[in-house]
Amino acid sequence: MSDLLSMVLVFSVVWISRLVTWTERRIMTVQVCFGILQVAIVSVLLYIYYLIRKRADSKMIKARIHQHGPTQSTELISVMEYDLMTWNTLFFKGTLIQIAAIGFISYKFNTAVPLLTQGLMSVSRLWANPLFKSHILKRAVQRPFPEPSSPWSIANMVAPARRETPQ
Repeated sequence: MSDLLSMVLVFSVVWISRLVTWTERRIMTVQVCFGILQVAIVSVLLYIYYLIRKRADSKMIKARIHQHGPTQSTELISVMEYDLMTWNTLFFKGTLIQIAAIGFISYKFNTAVPLLTQGLMSVSRLWANPLFKSHILKRAVQRPFPEPSSPWSIANMVAPARRETPQ
């Protein structure tokens, strides 16, 4: 449901933004708001990092460490180590690269729509993240976190066809 809601929100923002006359002042206002939003998100992520280190959960879990490449090995690691690995991926690959790429596109092409859509997506991505749910919302979250399923994976494309096929 949250993926569908995010998609509807993004399409709505894009459609509504077509109705706006984008002056330099409006674009600058969106850029400043995007910057403030990203500072808030980075602050929340740094606070999550602080909470992970403070909690220092030493409970051992079995998790996949090397997810890329032909071999996927599982190792026994602590919850803190697992949360820190997940946090590193979220912070560096998910947030900082997004800020740099979208900021560059907005600056280079002087456009506001990517900032609006990424602003919405970054907030919804943070809200749905298991680390946010565990450390900020204080919900019980099972570790290792479930792998997000891609709607474009072969398994997800074939599964509906299998359900419809009479046996």
